[in-house]
Amino acid sequence: MKFFAGVMFGLVGAFGVVAGVSQGAYAPPPPLVAAGSVAPETTTTTTSTVAVAADARCPQWWDTAVAAGWDAADLADLDAVLWRESRCDETQNNSSDPNTVDGITGSVGLAQVNVFWVQGTKWYPNGYLQTVSVVSGAHDLYDPFLNLRAAKAIFDYDKGEGRCGWSAWAWKGCD
Repeated sequence: MKFFAGVMFGLVGAFGVVAGVSQGAYAPPPPLVAAGSVAPETTTTTTSTVAVAADARCPQWWDTAVAAGWDAADLADLDAVLWRESRCDETQNNSSDPNTVDGITGSVGLAQVNVFWVQGTKWYPNGYLQTVSVVSGAHDLYDPFLNLRAAKAIFDYDKGEGRCGWSAWAWKGCD
């Protein structure tokens, strides 16, 4: 299991949008607005079921993160990671990272999950994220819910290895 110890992804600051990647049936959630207020482009209101920090940069993904398994205590750090990695944009792809799976190169989506995690290895012939039943392949990483589930699985894997959980993102002083 120490194979993953040195794996880092999403550290390059330049992001490119993947052209032609299908979002499938996924429709992003509407933007969150304060209770009782109206979103500018709609006549309905949407409120968060999660207490969102006043300084959150990606508040639109907090409910999705909780639905994907993230603990409320980790949301502020996750928010910072999502901002740093993708600027809260689920379509981001950092193709300068070296791995390619199913025609997708690099790190993908909100949390910039590296496709390494869906690549077959000696320990996980079908890919780690497929083995733990998080995604079926690299294209799933563009779905924000599945991307956040994948990030949570990687976070949990890291904690299970005795690290802080954020090592894959070089976050929170994880050395």
